[in-house]
Amino acid sequence: MPKLDPKKVQAELDQDHVWPVYWIHGTESMKVREILKRIRKVVLEKRPHPFSAESVFDSQEVDVPSILDAAQSPSLGGGTRLILVRDAHVLKNSEELSPLLGARKKVDELESVVVFISEDLDARKKFSKLLVDQAAVVACEEVLEGDREAWIGYLCKQRGVSLASEQVAHLFTLDPW
Repeated sequence: MPKLDPKKVQAELDQDHVWPVYWIHGTESMKVREILKRIRKVVLEKRPHPFSAESVFDSQEVDVPSILDAAQSPSLGGGTRLILVRDAHVLKNSEELSPLLGARKKVDELESVVVFISEDLDARKKFSKLLVDQAAVVACEEVLEGDREAWIGYLCKQRGVSLASEQVAHLFTLDPW
């Protein structure tokens, strides 16, 4: 499976299809937040207490066995657990996470969905090759100048904000925006 475009991930999520592992990397934090928000919604939206089924780890403070244990432990109240791992690029022995990898499925067919947020995907590592083959790898690179207006429109719509054309033009020119 090649790296996935964020729009492809959204189309899969719209059909309640999720991957057991997402490796989201890149410099554009706005895209990372939007993808994570959508994954979180699909995985947790039908749960009565969604935050009881979510665990957040910082890779600088946790080891791989702890992540594996969290992902393989049943969720309180049943359903799919969401495991978020920040700064995944600093994980040591990441190849030990291989048992988590697998094919895309309906959300209710998975015990857990693990989302790794990383600065990059180091193609030199053996685990990175496994990720590309057996997980959803999503690059969140800088929004190109030609796409900025569409992103501004999308974000305004999501937040119920209306901007005048001169405000949009001003936002379009900000750097970094």
